[in-house]
This record gives sequence, C-alpha cells and structure tokens, in this order.
Amino acid sequence: MEHLGGLIHRMPQTAFVFLVGCVAISALPPLNGFVSEWLTFQAILLSPQLPSWGLKFLVPAVGALLALSASLAAACFVKAFGISFLGRPRASAAANARETDGLSLAAMFLLAALCLVAGIFPGVFIDALAPVSKVLVGRSMPHQIGIEWVRGQKQRSQADKRGQRASQTVSRQVNFFKRGGCPRQRDAASKATSFHHDGNQCRRQRLRAMHAQLPS
Repeated sequence: MEHLGGLIHRMPQTAFVFLVGCVAISALPPLNGFVSEWLTFQAILLSPQLPSWGLKFLVPAVGALLALSASLAAACFVKAFGISFLGRPRASAAANARETDGLSLAAMFLLAALCLVAGIFPGVFIDALAPVSKVLVGRSMPHQIGIEWVRGQKQRSQADKRGQRASQTVSRQVNFFKRGGCPRQRDAASKATSFHHDGNQCRRQRLRAMHAQLPS
C-alpha cells in the first residue's frame, strides 16, 4: 500500500466503491455497518434487565470497546483510502495503473449497492436471516416487514383525513346557518321561536291568575 497513491485519477470507479466500503466498515450511516452496530448497541442498552450483576457490568464495557473499535476502524480506513487513492503515485505501477475490467467493476458496484440497501431497508435482511438465528441461538428478532407501527401510521393518516373532511363539513354547515340558511329553514326557525315565546306568555298569565285568586 505504501507504493500506491494517486489511484483516484486513474481508477475513479474503483476509488468510489472502495470509499463506500470504507464508510460501511466504519459503521457510518446510511450503510449496513451502521445498522449492525446500532442493533448491537440496542442489545447493550437492554443490559440492565439482565438477572446477573456481572453481566450488567460486563455488557456496557463491551459496548465501550465496540465504540472504540468503530472509531479505530474509521481512522484506519481513512488512512488506507488516503494512502492508496490520494496524493501522488509512489511507484511506476501506480503511475501506470488502469481501471479494471467491467465484470469486476459490476461485482464491486453490486456489493456497494447491497451495503446501501441493507442500510436503508435493514428489516428485509433481518427477516431473511431470522431462520439462521433461530437455528443458532434458538430465538430471532420480531418480524420487521409489515410491523404494527407502519399499519398504525397508515390508519392514523386515514383517520386524520376523515376528521379533516368531517370538520370541513361541520364548518360549512355552521357558516350556512350563520348566514340564515334557506328560506324554509328561516321560516321554521321563526315559527319555533314565536311558539316558544307564546308559550312563555301563557305560563306567565296563568301564574298571575293564580296569585290573584289567593286570599290576601
């Protein structure tokens, strides 16, 4: 590697897929290395639920070592990319390098694409590997595709749309009645109001008559 350098100008496509691999192995988003490390950290966050106190102290220490290894991997592959692809050629072989054949490039781009897809849609790969983990450790992670929160989001969005339509309908009706509504409705409302007013007057007259009949 010390005899290389400047390959990014002569092998740009190889430099790109090598950079994608460096980012993936350094556990940076949005590639597969970040997903695997995040799942490991999630397991570490659940360590307080373990029954043994020894494991409760051991698992966080393992998490700290995992974070340290991720940072060391990032530093290592930044140096590897810089020495191999940046700078000037340090040997005649690097100065005369040419891009590799199409099949090798296709294989490298396929692997880089898989790293990206696994980082964006990890549930597909988790479900595919569930039988393997079931055989090895006897358990597997919950099914990821079609999980409840996805369906819940859809149901909530549909309920929100129905609620918006209902509120719009109610607001239109309220505005309609504020403007007075149609003539029939206005007539019905006026008749009901007059009938209610006449009934109140009749009750007041009866009360006055009863008071007048009482002995003084």
